[in-house]
Amino acid sequence: MLKYIRHKEEGFIVWPKFPMDLGIWHKSMAKIVGGKEGLLSAGFIVFEENNLPTCMGGSESLGLDSIDGDTSALRKEWGVE
Repeated sequence: MLKYIRHKEEGFIVWPKFPMDLGIWHKSMAKIVGGKEGLLSAGFIVFEENNLPTCMGGSESLGLDSIDGDTSALRKEWGVE
């Protein structure tokens, strides 16, 4: 499982989901791109049976959820549509 934030200019920023005590919060990654401003969504990426990435869930630390269109936009950005 991976975590992501989606920024209107930077696109998807993705990193591994570590155990909670070692974890990098969505909020921490958002600071790298200037905070919550410009963020469209946040959540998790799972890989379905067909091995394609699917966006789901949300970020409690940012108060943002994954939104319709995240999965298709991520697959397009990664070239796996």
